[in-house]
Amino acid sequence: MGIQAICAGVLAFALVFSSCASSPPAESGSNRLERARSSNSAAQADMDQAFDGSGNSASRQSSRSGGGSGSSAPAISRDRTGKPSWVDRPNSAYDPSYYVSAVGAGSSRRQAEANAFGNLTGRFGQSVKNDVKSVESYKQRVISGAVDISSSIEAEQAVQVSSSMESLIGAEINDVWNDEKDYYAVAIMEKAKVIPIYRGLIDANLSLISRMTDVPAARRATIETIAAYHSAAGIADANSVFATVLSVLGGPDMRPDLKTGADYIYEADEIAKLIPVNVVVENDSEGRIRSAFAGVLSDTGFRTGNNSSRYVVRARVSVTPVDLPNQPNKFSRFVLDAAFTDGNTNSILFPFNINGREGHVSQSEADQRAIRRAESRVKEEYGNALQGYLSGSLPQQN
Repeated sequence: MGIQAICAGVLAFALVFSSCASSPPAESGSNRLERARSSNSAAQADMDQAFDGSGNSASRQSSRSGGGSGSSAPAISRDRTGKPSWVDRPNSAYDPSYYVSAVGAGSSRRQAEANAFGNLTGRFGQSVKNDVKSVESYKQRVISGAVDISSSIEAEQAVQVSSSMESLIGAEINDVWNDEKDYYAVAIMEKAKVIPIYRGLIDANLSLISRMTDVPAARRATIETIAAYHSAAGIADANSVFATVLSVLGGPDMRPDLKTGADYIYEADEIAKLIPVNVVVENDSEGRIRSAFAGVLSDTGFRTGNNSSRYVVRARVSVTPVDLPNQPNKFSRFVLDAAFTDGNTNSILFPFNINGREGHVSQSEADQRAIRRAESRVKEEYGNALQGYLSGSLPQQN
């Protein structure tokens, strides 16, 4: 089959897919995502086959879109007999009134596409380029089900389609060309198509954040609420990127009305001040380990608790001699097991375990060194581990 016939068939398929995506039937969220995944894979397979590596370019228009085009943009011109005009001047083929485009080159097709996506991201400014990791984290959370944006079907499908690419949502590789030495790819975002997607993303996220942080006063001073605010912070960071992209695309500037992730982290820290956490450590004769945990909790923002506190860090430290043959020094091994517990539910919220070995010419000094090392590691590691738990502990969405 000739390359033109293949491309025509693929384009017809893409147009049918776009038409279907613009008015999807009522179905479950998982079925919608599976349908988008299957359609995208089929279109991509046809287009990959169409690229024969002979120096011709294979059109991939709309192959990675999550929804219908809905665009009145003019047809994209291509020079099939030689170097396409977009390689050196993307705006000559992609009218800036309708598209944002960028070209990437590389020794392989994959590298050229990755560079094109990276250059396209750069078109939206340094703040978007710096925060693109928050978008990747957001996409993974949507795919895992931790973040539910099914209220916007088009946005949900766009996230799913872009999940396997390190790119902005709604970006697609539209053409690839090879000059028998290097590959060139052009990444585009079609404004008429992606502006509604980004508005849908922002609105869905705002609704989700509102539900996550709408906590009655009686339940506000809980670890679950802090975790909810940390989760909201991650979504807000992604929303900040989406709002910037939307503004550059020509959509409404929603940035002044959005809270940042830092705003929600601040509120989480304020909630922590309302929560007392007690620390109980077994075999801690000098209180060094308890003091280390208490200091980290205080630095994280929690109040010092007592025996009536709902939340307790329960820990046990043990130090035992280690017999190492042919060693002049004495060695001691420490093992520290700790758990952040909820007394109301009798559950462990966050475990923490460390161990190590220290040596000295005397066994008693080796024991002391082991305890000091355990103390030092609590101070160095527990704060980050606790923050990681709070950030990754995604509460049930209401």
